[in-house]
Amino acid sequence: MATDAFKIAMLGSGAVGKSAMTLRLVQDKFVDGHDPTIEDSYQKYRSVDGKPCRLDIVDTAGQEEFKQMRHQYLRQNDGFILVYSITDKPSFDKLQDFWDDLLKTKGSKEKILMCLCGNKCDLDESRVISRDEGKTRADSYGALFLETSAKSNTNVSEAYDALVKLMRERKDASEGKPKKEKSGCVIL
Repeated sequence: MATDAFKIAMLGSGAVGKSAMTLRLVQDKFVDGHDPTIEDSYQKYRSVDGKPCRLDIVDTAGQEEFKQMRHQYLRQNDGFILVYSITDKPSFDKLQDFWDDLLKTKGSKEKILMCLCGNKCDLDESRVISRDEGKTRADSYGALFLETSAKSNTNVSEAYDALVKLMRERKDASEGKPKKEKSGCVIL
């Protein structure tokens, strides 16, 4: 059985936990106080729905001074995990800039496969963005939505797996494979 390969870009403002989420998935560890990323690439082999896949993950810079590099990531990747911190209103406000860049690069909302993640849900007592606000924003983008925590390992692998499922559906549809029947509802 061939292993599907999917390219995923981590997007979001600086210090929202993109690197922490990536390292949690790839190395199953939490790194506190990670240095700002310019660009890091990772590979992770895993099984999603019993089928093997390889994730090629690019962890991008969130700082504004690296914005020019963003268009390259947007063109070259199949799916996106857009991250904000539930404790940081400016990171939530900045989502629209990333979304606008995605739209400009991909051409239409339908071409964008994305999971919006409200990270740092372990810091609920410091929350400034409600779950409903995050879900509403994700719905407006046509994106999946999960609240995550790299620190407590909450919904991190689920975010990647949900995105892989979307990318597989798109790949199967483009290859003319029949769509699988959905079996019920999953609430995370």
